[in-house]
Amino acid sequence: MKYLILSLSLAFITLYAASQEDKNFDRSRVSVGIGSVSPLGDLVSDSNGFAGGGISFNIDYAIAASNNMAIVFGFNRGMIQLDEEAINTVKEGGINNSFGVDGSSGKYKMTSFIIGAEARTSGKHYFYVNPYFGLGKLTTPEITYQTFEIFNSTYTTVSNKVTSRSEISTIYGLKLGAHFLLSDHFGDGLFGRYEQGNFRFPGETIVFKSSSNITYEALTTGVNLHFSF
Repeated sequence: MKYLILSLSLAFITLYAASQEDKNFDRSRVSVGIGSVSPLGDLVSDSNGFAGGGISFNIDYAIAASNNMAIVFGFNRGMIQLDEEAINTVKEGGINNSFGVDGSSGKYKMTSFIIGAEARTSGKHYFYVNPYFGLGKLTTPEITYQTFEIFNSTYTTVSNKVTSRSEISTIYGLKLGAHFLLSDHFGDGLFGRYEQGNFRFPGETIVFKSSSNITYEALTTGVNLHFSF
């Protein structure tokens, strides 16, 4: 998947770079967007992740090199809820015979700072492709749950906690979208973004798994507003 994204992105960039340039274009653009996050892979597995849906906020600053090319700097912040029902129903008695899982105060949180190259079509309304890479910080949720344990030949209810942890890793992704100009310097748009990064969490960090190499994958779709100058 990684090499496919890089190959397609290079092809698009080469194609648009060869197109005719328009000298009359805005040099800078600021975009602010909000979207819905759908986690993939490890985060939604029924053995350790149990992530539900979430929301994402992003802000991008693009510096145009031509009418069809720009360098983009971005900040993304995503928050994904824990699917408590999935944890408790994955098997009878829950995982590790647990019950009463409470992850309401914890969320998966992904914060990333990225840089990428944007290639776009010409015209008042345009489509664009933006491959990027950067640094991301993934924070796992804090979870409490109850278990039955035998103490002096009697069953005792014990409260357990999985603490929240954060790790930093490189990430890469691909953003596709369309911008529609409503005036000379203002417009709105739609976008879709795929993002991936590999994180290593030593110790008990992700739900009930004691040590995890987590591949963070998420698909985000949303809307944005953009201002050019």
